[in-house]
Amino acid sequence: MPAINVLLLVPELNVDIASLENKWSDTLYARRHLIYARATHKIDSVEDYKLYLAYPAYVQFRGFVNPQFARAEYAVLKHYVKVYAGGEAWLTNMYGAFEYEDGKLFGEAVQRKKTKWAKNALEVVRVNRPRYLGWGIAEIIAHALFGDLRAKIYFDLFRQTYPDYVKPAYGNKVEFDVDVYLNPAAMEIKPKIIDVITQALQYGFYAAKAIGEDKAEDFMNKFKPKLIHMIKPYLQSGVTLDDDNTRFVWDTTLHRPGVAIKLLKE
Repeated sequence: MPAINVLLLVPELNVDIASLENKWSDTLYARRHLIYARATHKIDSVEDYKLYLAYPAYVQFRGFVNPQFARAEYAVLKHYVKVYAGGEAWLTNMYGAFEYEDGKLFGEAVQRKKTKWAKNALEVVRVNRPRYLGWGIAEIIAHALFGDLRAKIYFDLFRQTYPDYVKPAYGNKVEFDVDVYLNPAAMEIKPKIIDVITQALQYGFYAAKAIGEDKAEDFMNKFKPKLIHMIKPYLQSGVTLDDDNTRFVWDTTLHRPGVAIKLLKE
């Protein structure tokens, strides 16, 4: 009987962070004219500023302020006056940021931020793997549920490349039979499954770093009900999903998050 009983852990990913920094900064700087042109195409006058920026900001801020606050009306009025008076300054600052001295200020800002950006991007890239490295674990799982035979190819490649990162979800035997476990008519939920798994894994890294590895698994499994409820209504006849062993895992030995799934098709 076809079955999936697997735990896939996010593997180490060796990426040249300097290359990542430079690619981002060079690309962003090269697009500064386009960014500025698009912004000023819509807002190129004080009247445009009031219509598209100031008024929406006033409406949103007014709804944000607690009307029970003793100085609520004063706070809203102060915000209204300052925002509406800011049109000329906004237009000047936009030009200064993007165009003054061939984008000098913009270029300097990009250079200051690129290291921080690259570190944050690296945390995302390790879950959302570059395409040239093949599918990530979220894609492998989601495509396998719909019987996409490419999932088996990428699973075998993943297992060959990262043997320690493939384990059984339950028991001692890894099973990964690609089959049509979910109704093909529900194909539109495939990207949603990928998204939920990716979010959980990403937040696993964040939680481990911020509050400790011992808390990461509980944090990730806040996404578990959403994943289960997304899959269950579309199970094909004869397919059983093991709720207990379909979960998110933090491996304390490898210090990595992973996703486990266990289901059987009779």
